[in-house]
Amino acid sequence: MIVHLTKGELQMAKAVGQRRQESAKKAGRAEAHGHTDDEAKGTWDHILGATGECAAAKGLNRFWFQPVFADRHLGDIGVGLHVRSTDWKTGSLIVHESDPDDGVFILAIQDGSIPERWDIIGWIVARDAKKEEHWWDITRTKRPAYFVPQWELKSMELLVTWLDERRGEYV
Repeated sequence: MIVHLTKGELQMAKAVGQRRQESAKKAGRAEAHGHTDDEAKGTWDHILGATGECAAAKGLNRFWFQPVFADRHLGDIGVGLHVRSTDWKTGSLIVHESDPDDGVFILAIQDGSIPERWDIIGWIVARDAKKEEHWWDITRTKRPAYFVPQWELKSMELLVTWLDERRGEYV
């Protein structure tokens, strides 16, 4: 699923990402999952995440209702719907041990040369992602997680059908 964001959507997502970084810093929250304390990198990570959420919401025709930093376990584009963003074309979907088992995780990849172009790759339920063969300690100590390769993700078309069957469950 290819999604193109407007300049206004990009500006909104950038502002949300910057606010998330500022909020985390002000609250004294440490960077999560082994991320660096480098403020510029942290800000970029928040902007990339917010932009991916905006793109996935647009692709699924959903309102991006939680653009502020809140309980991340609730979901990014609806209750139980989480987005993981990357600008690596071959990037995997990352699921953490602490992620809710019944959460739906969606992989959004930004086209680095065209910032407004996003490819919403696919999705998986966290319990299905949490398999031994997906476990990988990418930094050998700082960021152990489940890395699900793109080819193991379900199609976005299937997600639309799956969500329709569960109306009200994933608001």
